[in-house]
Amino acid sequence: MRLDPDRKLVITRTHPELEFLGACAVLMALGFVAMWTSSSGYAIRKDLGASYFAFKQAKILAFGLGVFVVAYLVPLDFLRSKSGLLAILSLAFLLTPFIPGLGVELNGGRRWIRMGFFNFQPSEIWKIASVFYAAHVLDKRRDAIRKSAVEAIFPFIVVCAGVGIIFLQDDFSTSILAFLAPLAVFWL
Repeated sequence: MRLDPDRKLVITRTHPELEFLGACAVLMALGFVAMWTSSSGYAIRKDLGASYFAFKQAKILAFGLGVFVVAYLVPLDFLRSKSGLLAILSLAFLLTPFIPGLGVELNGGRRWIRMGFFNFQPSEIWKIASVFYAAHVLDKRRDAIRKSAVEAIFPFIVVCAGVGIIFLQDDFSTSILAFLAPLAVFWL
């Protein structure tokens, strides 16, 4: 905000990402409070203490914020230069639930891997990597794709390969999300 020569208050938009981060922080806080209030009764019934799930969620939230800070500090040009490698590594990571001893079967699907004190779903990394990969490749080949849509087939096949692996893990809903998000990038 600043004052113009006529002494009127003028709002300038120099950092729109701060507005986005503020909205994320408000949603995060509201979600945390809602989770805490709704889970405290259940935790008491299970003799875990009223704040058991809140503390568990707070640890995950702190980890997520740490990952966010690290991701924020990595330059975008560096990430763009490594988008192909990131896609290949995340595709390989999608196969880890099929490795005996590492993969964990829960709710009829083998989509989790044991990471010490918690289980992790590799498809979560794939969802981000596939969108990033599709956006980078389509931007890099923009002129060639305008001449012929055939140029977009290889990145589409890479995305579909990841979606197929997720589908083989008996995770239909995640496979749909992992397909729709990069598909939106292709459409845009």
